[in-house]
Amino acid sequence: MSCCTTIPQQAKSTTKSLKELKKYFDEVLIEDKDKYNLLIIRDRANKSNYDYAVWLSLKIRKGYVDKTFHSQKTDEEIIEEVCSNIVEWVDILQNIKTATTSKQLSLFGGEEDEVVIMPKASEDEWDKKFKKLQESNKEKIIEKYGFFEVLSVDHLIHDETDWLKKLPTHDEVREMFKKAIMLGKEKPGRDYGWFWFDTPSYLYRDGALTDYELTARVSHTLRLFLVPIKRSLRVSVDLSYNVNEIPKGVDYAFYLDGERLSFSLVSIRTDEAILDTLRTFYRGVFNTELLEFIRETFRIEKAEAISDEDILKENIESYFESLLSYERDNYDFKEKIQFSKDWKQFKRDIIAFLKEKGIEHNGGGSGVSLDGFRGWKSIDRKGSITVEQNCQYRKSLGRDIELPVNDYGRYVVWDLQGDEIFKKAYELFKEKKVVKPTLFDILVA
Repeated sequence: MSCCTTIPQQAKSTTKSLKELKKYFDEVLIEDKDKYNLLIIRDRANKSNYDYAVWLSLKIRKGYVDKTFHSQKTDEEIIEEVCSNIVEWVDILQNIKTATTSKQLSLFGGEEDEVVIMPKASEDEWDKKFKKLQESNKEKIIEKYGFFEVLSVDHLIHDETDWLKKLPTHDEVREMFKKAIMLGKEKPGRDYGWFWFDTPSYLYRDGALTDYELTARVSHTLRLFLVPIKRSLRVSVDLSYNVNEIPKGVDYAFYLDGERLSFSLVSIRTDEAILDTLRTFYRGVFNTELLEFIRETFRIEKAEAISDEDILKENIESYFESLLSYERDNYDFKEKIQFSKDWKQFKRDIIAFLKEKGIEHNGGGSGVSLDGFRGWKSIDRKGSITVEQNCQYRKSLGRDIELPVNDYGRYVVWDLQGDEIFKKAYELFKEKKVVKPTLFDILVA
């Protein structure tokens, strides 16, 4: 215990658990600070050189609105949650119970555990037996673990760490990417701790790629973990007081997927200022030099950006593959188009085939996504194909930007519904007949 000067009590909360704590200690105080509520639990010391002995002092975060997870908590709710957790383990905090035997108590089964036989009688007897089991498990926890090993309020504690200052620079991150790429290439799937990269073949399996697509693929397959944090032994306890130990180790405050930096610590989650910075912190980290390194490492040629028409053709092919389902190998829609006089005949033919095979649909999913394009398809009675493209990338290509923009800041390049799919498929895949000129044509010309 430590000494503490007298602090005037400021009534801030009257939660149930706060009142319960006051049964165990002389004073339980909540001080309203600018950025947090300070919880102080102490007893009168009656000593000449100090007045109080402090058992616990916690900086409790204030109420928040979590936009990321669409949740919110008030000061009262947070204080109640912290105090109820302390009440749960107050015996450890006070050190009331002491070990009376040198025998190691077991939390995970063993010869020292009482064998609990669930009764076949009434629910009341079962409840009594279950309660006895809970009390036995809790007592073992109290005997074995320290207070902060079982206290589960990390997500409710005010964090004053300036995490952004701990982040590596762009150049340092580029070097981390290079090292991770080389290690991942040599031994894919191995756990190195500070990065994850188990499918490097995704980078080179499709041949030439644009810089945009290469960056996107690295972002999907390689994750860097940044700012290591030492993790002490922690204990997770369920409602039956069964224990899951989280051993000592290393955690990371952030993880980086390509240029997208995300948080791992709950304490960062509701800090809007940090979240705004994270969204753009590593923008531009994939510069020409890093991309060339990746290309040379995996021998990936540079491709031209796919056209609007070609990405639509890819998504139409994906649509008909899904439409034909398990019969896709027995129906070549491109060939059928060549023998159809118009799109209506093509539509009648494919619908007749689906009915003959008993294929019905009512679903959908993602289509072909490439070069900033993202395809979606709906396979139902009407059917639809939607293709969007990242607006910033589209602008950089100098393409038409006078298009509808959805809520995610993406341009809707194609939006085909029902018959429009068959019309466009017929238009794009119908081979144009080449008429050879006759001798008369040549002479006239």
